[in-house]
Amino acid sequence: MKKLLILISLLTTVLSVQASDYLNPEEVRALLVGKKVLARAPSGSMFDFQMNEDGSASTSAAGGDTGKWRLNEDGYCVSWVKIRKGNEMCFKVTARKLGQHFVVYPDGTQVALARID
Repeated sequence: MKKLLILISLLTTVLSVQASDYLNPEEVRALLVGKKVLARAPSGSMFDFQMNEDGSASTSAAGGDTGKWRLNEDGYCVSWVKIRKGNEMCFKVTARKLGQHFVVYPDGTQVALARID
């Protein structure tokens, strides 16, 4: 029983640290807006995206697409013309693993940001 309580305590600590790693909207803006971002999908494929100051966005994913983005209370949301048939999806951004940044999908899938120029 004591081992179980220790394990629960450790898991709670790990989860709370992970939750505190999410960037706030202004940190997301400073990190991503106006920059070309190279990302590695969970499949291992590489793609880039750019979120511009005017709210427009572009990506090389899915053969290339354009769209619009906005900040929200948890990170940012983006809708593409072709990807997801134009439906908006919102993401969180986290900084972990020695400064490595990740975009976190609503289902928890993480995309590593390989380079931000």
